[in-house]
Amino acid sequence: MTRRGARRAVAALVAVLAIGATGCWPKPAEMSVTPKRVELNRKGEMKSLVARVIDRDGQEILPHNPVVWSSSDSNIVSVSPTGMAMALSSGRAMISASILGGTVTDTCEVFVRIIDSLAVHPGVAVMAVGETKSFAATLRDDNAGAIPDVTVYWSTSNPNVASVTQAGVVQALGPGEATLSATYGSVEGEAKIEVLSPEDMAAIRAGEDAESK
Repeated sequence: MTRRGARRAVAALVAVLAIGATGCWPKPAEMSVTPKRVELNRKGEMKSLVARVIDRDGQEILPHNPVVWSSSDSNIVSVSPTGMAMALSSGRAMISASILGGTVTDTCEVFVRIIDSLAVHPGVAVMAVGETKSFAATLRDDNAGAIPDVTVYWSTSNPNVASVTQAGVVQALGPGEATLSATYGSVEGEAKIEVLSPEDMAAIRAGEDAESK
């Protein structure tokens, strides 16, 4: 290193030390947490949150002090010192990131809906070959609240007896019995289906009509 280069290096070091001594670091003006809204559907499910610190010039900076993460309800969702949110029970909570004693802060809204049960309606159905029938799945959280707008996977135990679309529409194909299943993650609900020949179904319905008269 030349004598001039050495002098420049020393000058740069002195400048850095001076900044540290005087506290003249870039001043945080605002914080932005992303994402702003999170939905978690399983206990233990995690989502990483990111906090960006912005100075007065609109530039992202590395804050002199660490970001502090907190949850408005740690029974619903916890958050680690690095911003990792984890679902614990159903409900709504706010995750906050702050610096400078909370004077610069931002939040993320977290909705936790832990699926506890799945029921298929109707639970039992008797169909004639060639008929179609719509089934529905109802999911409930660990507070017994209904969970809307969840897509389940539909299947049947015997595709020769009955088939099902992913909209929950069953078509009776041949005489016999089949189990209709709706699955979401590790949670499953079932319905029992019996398929009869058109002749057998007609006989049953004729008997029901006779009894009702």
